[in-house]
Amino acid sequence: MIFLLQLIGRTLAFLPESFVRGICVSIVPLITFLRPNRRRNVLNAIHHAFPDKTEAWRRRVYRESSARIVEMASYQLASAYFDPERSARSIEVSAATREQINGIIARVEAERRSLVALVPHLTLSESTLMMPELFPNVPQLNVVFRPLNQPKIDAWLRRLRSRFGVHMLSRKNGFNQAMGCLRKGEAVAVLFDQN
Repeated sequence: MIFLLQLIGRTLAFLPESFVRGICVSIVPLITFLRPNRRRNVLNAIHHAFPDKTEAWRRRVYRESSARIVEMASYQLASAYFDPERSARSIEVSAATREQINGIIARVEAERRSLVALVPHLTLSESTLMMPELFPNVPQLNVVFRPLNQPKIDAWLRRLRSRFGVHMLSRKNGFNQAMGCLRKGEAVAVLFDQN
């Protein structure tokens, strides 16, 4: 299975970005067909969050959200095989955001405090793993994650996720570890929209 994931990752890294984007969008109908409960649950949640929007609008948001999930998974597999230039190109941080984040980091350092980052899961949350590369002055970053049921794939994925210097904390005991990290003045990122 790991070989197949590596093959997919290498292939996606080799393909032009526009082609991969097209693949991600075209997979959405397959996800909808294979996971009808997911479609119903997501559309229901969107309806509750945006009751005044049209059904067509909610379906469009569902399709885009689903495509972003596929993009996130594709990025996670492909980015392991990006050269440094493509890796740097894959994440853009605006000047205003960069200034804001650097200000937060400076304040945390000056006040000798810890940092907790709440990150929405259904975004390119994988970019959190690149924080040490994007912001070298960030305190040691620890990310709480849910381990997979397949130990070999889980170990491979942990190596991928920690390649930029982030420590991965298993959700099974990660919150105890996270508290210890915070006591040491480190940063902890939590994906807040997981069950």
